[in-house]
Amino acid sequence: DVYKRQIVTSSSGSTYSVGHFEGTATFGDFELNSAGLNDIYVLKINPNGSVGWAVKAGGSSDDIVTSVSVDDSDNVYIGGSHYGFSSFGGKDLTSSSTVKNCFVAKINSTGTFVWAKKVGRNNFESSVTEVKSIEGDGAMIPPIEGSVFISGYYRQVADFGGNSTNGS
Repeated sequence: DVYKRQIVTSSSGSTYSVGHFEGTATFGDFELNSAGLNDIYVLKINPNGSVGWAVKAGGSSDDIVTSVSVDDSDNVYIGGSHYGFSSFGGKDLTSSSTVKNCFVAKINSTGTFVWAKKVGRNNFESSVTEVKSIEGDGAMIPPIEGSVFISGYYRQVADFGGNSTNGS
């Protein structure tokens, strides 16, 4: 079963679809197999309608993508939540197997995972609900090209790149 979550189109005219699947998902010549429960798929459709690439992320537990953004270089940013061990093209994240943690990941224009980051703390629930990339506009703070902004929620405690914050 394949479930589409969100679709975006880049400035180059490529379209990206994200969602989750169980079992086997086939997109053109690309066959993805889930590692267990729901895994994440990211699909690139070229401007001519052909499938550019399809990649998956996940582990044996639920992995859910909730948002996708694409920058002017066709780098794709995804955010969502995962349980337990999840692999993003060899970039591995671990969280509690009973409480979801949020993640944000970057995939380059050729469909290779560049990085994946856990945002949260084990045993404290969190999820990304929105991810946006910034192209570097002087009116933006910070105007750093390639910046990624996320929104979401966490319960009690979350870690953001080594910085902890407590909820009230």
